[in-house]
Amino acid sequence: MYKYLIMILLFIGCDKDNSDELDIAEQAKRKNELIARIHAYANSHWSPVRYALWTYDNAEALNNQVNRDNYDLFYGADMDSIRDQKYNYAPPFSEVYWDEVRSFERDIADGVTNGYTHQLPYYGQQQYYELIGKYVQFYAGWDDATDSDPEYNIEVPPSQFTASENSRFRIYSKIVDSLKYY
Repeated sequence: MYKYLIMILLFIGCDKDNSDELDIAEQAKRKNELIARIHAYANSHWSPVRYALWTYDNAEALNNQVNRDNYDLFYGADMDSIRDQKYNYAPPFSEVYWDEVRSFERDIADGVTNGYTHQLPYYGQQQYYELIGKYVQFYAGWDDATDSDPEYNIEVPPSQFTASENSRFRIYSKIVDSLKYY
């Protein structure tokens, strides 16, 4: 992930004429600032609650061998109440039963090609931020995912539910688009 952050940092924080003049401390400061912005953006716009709920609701389309009712993704919470409040949960997402979500993802992926290639890392880990921005599997957790987006609504066979250019490095492109640097 950090090689991508450095590339973006150089793209948005430096111009070609002075990039060689930045000292190591300034580069580290800018890198840390960018990492903090990426984390803040993801924390504001991506939710493991929305992602897990979408996976639960689409489990049969993803893998018809998986019985979604065998999984307690939200520490015994009623799925209807989770669904009603899906935009009201905030970090650190203590209502998410992380180990159960990961088990559910493994079972969803088992024996089929459906785009579920990773398990969601625990909130706050470096891999958490990288994967949610990189793979279409995690698209439904974004607050701008809508039912009309083909990546959100499985209307294609699960074998065609794969990564696309639109999903790759989603966080990073959104950060670049939203920053107003110098």
